[in-house]
Amino acid sequence: MRRQKTIMLLGAGPDQTIAIRIARSLGYRVLAVDGNPYARGLKEAHIGLSGDIQDAQAMIQIGKKYKVHGVMAHAVEMPVVVAHIAKSLGLPGLDPKVAGRATNKLQRIERLKAQGVPCPKFETAHTIKQARERAQSIGFPCVCKPIDNSASRGVSLVSNVREVAHAYQEALSFSHQKVVLIEEYLQGHDLSSEAVVWEGKVYHTAFSDRNYGDTKRYLPRFVEDGGDMPTKLSFKELARVKLAIEQAIEALQIRFGAAKGDIIIVRDGPKILEMACRTSGGFFCSAQTPLQNGIQILKPLIQMSVGDRVNEEDLLPKHSKPSIERYVFTRPGKIRSIKGIRRAATMPGIKFVQLLSNFKRDPILPPTPTDIHKVAVVIGTGKSQSQARRYVQQAVAQIKVQMEQHE
Repeated sequence: MRRQKTIMLLGAGPDQTIAIRIARSLGYRVLAVDGNPYARGLKEAHIGLSGDIQDAQAMIQIGKKYKVHGVMAHAVEMPVVVAHIAKSLGLPGLDPKVAGRATNKLQRIERLKAQGVPCPKFETAHTIKQARERAQSIGFPCVCKPIDNSASRGVSLVSNVREVAHAYQEALSFSHQKVVLIEEYLQGHDLSSEAVVWEGKVYHTAFSDRNYGDTKRYLPRFVEDGGDMPTKLSFKELARVKLAIEQAIEALQIRFGAAKGDIIIVRDGPKILEMACRTSGGFFCSAQTPLQNGIQILKPLIQMSVGDRVNEEDLLPKHSKPSIERYVFTRPGKIRSIKGIRRAATMPGIKFVQLLSNFKRDPILPPTPTDIHKVAVVIGTGKSQSQARRYVQQAVAQIKVQMEQHE
């Protein structure tokens, strides 16, 4: 009798719990590891362990102990760790050098530029003096960012030379390396993309128009508030985007698994802002995309990770529906209560509502660069995008976060 395959999933938070459930539904034995011993997914896995998932050597030892057939991380920035585990254990995965190049922002953009992939102009700085000089060379406004972080941490818009020092120091505070990336600031149509690379072919599985809306008031920090699907780009515009994505994937040599992109479309065409070799977070690929087009890429990615065959149909759209995602934000401090979650979930058009943390166990929200936190996500649909957007906005309005008041 054939032994049941075991997959090791790194991370067991709300988004990763969806991957755990899918892996179980496919008949795999699930070993989940998370730094938080109370992570909800640990209880849903066959084996739930608490540990530092960024510690590749520790994870390799766990993988050996449980004789895993595959390793995967969803919605977390750790492709290099996953690649090292896979290589050490002889499992399917990316070469660690490829994973590193596609994760480090400087290595990535240098590679894209060298291979002729359209991307922003950029410079690097090791000192504040260099940062001022190179920001002036790029031109204002420009963007200052760390080279080894994600989710816009430490990224800020710099409008003039007086703001450079603070932006430089903030970027360094989110980095393990003493170099800062300074990029040309481009304005245009912002797009999130998701693709899967399998057997030499790129499958474009999702495109979402990124929404910033009211969060522009948080500038110079960048705060995204979900996105709108399907994209409003024309067929011709989308074809150019797909070509740029495929060029970036080839340039970075991502030949296995997920490829998550951030793209901006300007007057002379699309430019690649980011191309990571991992899945997106924020429930974009795990919840919003399946609602919009029927593609749940976690299924084939899990199968690929353990060396099983993939059904190509799982990577192709089944339908096209409006799908809108928005977040509920709050300020740092101690949460007293969050009300309206159940009410929001039962409202017209609403298909998915999720708290992003266990506020009863961890009620303290620390200060952040933007001084806001995402505490819940709402995803909905409708007969049109405008109707779906209205439904989601109404649901978000139902969710009330009460904070402790301090004298």
